[in-house]
Amino acid sequence: MKNKRFIAVLLSAAVSASFFSGSAVAADNAEEANTLHKVTFLDLDGTPFKVIDVAVGEKIDYSTINTDSMHRHIDAYTEEKFSKWSIMPETVDKDVTIEALYSRVKLSFDSLPDRIKYLTKEGSISTEGMKVSVTTTTQLADKDETGNYILEGTKVDITPSCKITPSKLQDVFKDGKMSGKVTVYASGESLPVASFDVFYLDLPGDVNRSGRMEADDASLVLKQYTELSSNADALSGGVTVNSDGKVMSGEEFIAYADVNCDRKLTADDASMLLRFYTLVSSDADTKWSDVADIK
Repeated sequence: MKNKRFIAVLLSAAVSASFFSGSAVAADNAEEANTLHKVTFLDLDGTPFKVIDVAVGEKIDYSTINTDSMHRHIDAYTEEKFSKWSIMPETVDKDVTIEALYSRVKLSFDSLPDRIKYLTKEGSISTEGMKVSVTTTTQLADKDETGNYILEGTKVDITPSCKITPSKLQDVFKDGKMSGKVTVYASGESLPVASFDVFYLDLPGDVNRSGRMEADDASLVLKQYTELSSNADALSGGVTVNSDGKVMSGEEFIAYADVNCDRKLTADDASMLLRFYTLVSSDADTKWSDVADIK
């Protein structure tokens, strides 16, 4: 009889222990379920954009985060917009920070046309050699060994869709102008991509503007090249090109002196000028095409 009473006491104690233990677990689970964790979303600048509280086991509703406003202009030719989140956990069991990753688009003028000098005032501005491109750079969710997000990029040549204004030589060199500025626009854009100068050369190499090629032209080019070699700003104040004190801007001087068309003033220009002068002195029919690639 005593044994039966002892066993009953033990069973009662076991049931009670099980009950209280289960109640404790249930209480812990309830407490955990009610715990809120902060999910912080950072914008493209890395600053807090929005913070939401999410309970354990609750799904994060990403649709409540309006990313449309994550769109900014870095400069006139570069803009960024939201691409994706760095991570997208479904639920959280701790505070989490999620970063916005960008997709960046940059419009750039990569190179001038091969020809910016003309011996005629008729026809169109050449765009051969000119290059305008759009580069798209996107941050990936993966990071490199330095901890920075890996970038993926593409570059597209949009030169064929660009336009030049004015596009006709007669409009650039009207009213006797010897030089003029043309502007490049991307298709459908009112903001210019770039602008550059073109030149009309009625007599290439005639830097002193005497109306004929002379040894003095070659000497003047060589002199200015020597000064430019030791002082990059040597032509910034212009060049006195004849005894009457006529001054030509450095840019215009180079336009006439750069007879090898590499857009620089070099010893080769002086050498070619001297060679042309020597040839034309003995043969008046000598053309620049005999010594230089100017058409």
